[in-house]
Amino acid sequence: MRCIPGIIVSILLILVSCSPYQKVSSSNFAEYGVQDYEAKQLHYMLKKKKLHYSGKEGQNNYNTYDKNDGSLVNSRSAIIENNIIIPKGARGRCVETSGDQLFIDFGEGIVVPFRVYGNDNSPENMIEVDQRTYDIVINHRTASLYFDVNNLAGSVQ
Repeated sequence: MRCIPGIIVSILLILVSCSPYQKVSSSNFAEYGVQDYEAKQLHYMLKKKKLHYSGKEGQNNYNTYDKNDGSLVNSRSAIIENNIIIPKGARGRCVETSGDQLFIDFGEGIVVPFRVYGNDNSPENMIEVDQRTYDIVINHRTASLYFDVNNLAGSVQ
């Protein structure tokens, strides 16, 4: 009975390693030989977390976090207006790259900038929908963005 959890974990690790999507990070891009200008040609997927957004006019449980260490800086409550939720599993295209950021379009004019560094990536604090800017409200501070490695030439196995 004690070996059953070990077997389950092993199977899950095998399934994860077979996934056509790899987590976005500078090291993964390097491993797959993706250049900065090629990042716009990839497909991306939001996994593990949902991103929640509200309009600037009013927000419920609006939390501000420090970008460096993730600590809570400010918190306030207000009325929710123009709430937008991007579900996990949503797929998007990169519309712009800027140094250490990818701007991913999830459709319907929803463009989210993701910071790329090390083995983690975190969304910035603003998004653009139909050329209007909204503040970000994230229940879980980090969202996991993955890129599709199916069509990469010379990819590492």
